[in-house]
Amino acid sequence: MIEWVVLVLFLGVPDGSPDMYLFTDPSFTTIQECNQSMLEPESVEAYTKKIVMEFQEFKEIKSIQCVNKELILKAIDNIKLGNSI
Repeated sequence: MIEWVVLVLFLGVPDGSPDMYLFTDPSFTTIQECNQSMLEPESVEAYTKKIVMEFQEFKEIKSIQCVNKELILKAIDNIKLGNSI
C-alpha cells in the first residue's frame, strides 16, 4: 500500500538552510486524502505551526504537494549519498 505525505518546497533559501520540509506525520492512504488535508483550515494551521517551530521563522513557500512517502525518502537518501535521483 502506498503512503502519501505532504512535501513543502521553499522559495529562495540563500542561507543554506533546508529548501524543503517533509511531513511524515500525518500520512495518508490515498492522494485524495492527502490533497484534502491541504485544504482544511485546521490542517493548514498545524502544518504552518510545525514549519515555524522547526525553522524559528516563516519561510516563503514555493509549492506544497502530496508525494509517495517511500519514493521521496529514497530520493532524499540518494541525494544525501551524493547520487543522482
